[in-house]
Amino acid sequence: MARIKKDILDNALVGSLSNLVFSSRNGVPYIRTKPAQYRDAKTPKQLASRNRLSLLSSLLKVFKPVLPVGFKTIPPGKSVRDVAYRVNSADVIKGAYPHQYVDYSAFRVSVGSLAAIAEASVHLDKTGLVIHWDCEHAADRLSNPNDRLM
Repeated sequence: MARIKKDILDNALVGSLSNLVFSSRNGVPYIRTKPAQYRDAKTPKQLASRNRLSLLSSLLKVFKPVLPVGFKTIPPGKSVRDVAYRVNSADVIKGAYPHQYVDYSAFRVSVGSLAAIAEASVHLDKTGLVIHWDCEHAADRLSNPNDRLM
């Protein structure tokens, strides 16, 4: 695969021409060639890897609106999805193929550190579960009365 360092094509080419494929990822244009032959052995390891990718991709799709909030600092050339996938790929998918499953307790929608919630309380009312916390005495001073729990 060739990477275009200078924007000589001005991101104008997208698609394929003969055996060349033009695309852009995170604002970086790329040119690659189509494979001469496609070999798909479908080994157990390949199937397990594909299933793991499918399970995690489906989960990340559900949380797509909140991921940019939880993953604010991302390296140049990476997307929020790339970082979220890397953070979660090792711990979230459990089990052996074909019985892989999502461990929701290990799923992370953010990275970084925050101070613990001060003086939290939880009660059930007719509309659902209500959670209150004291944001005025938070150690990090980043809390806000309009904060919402995700």
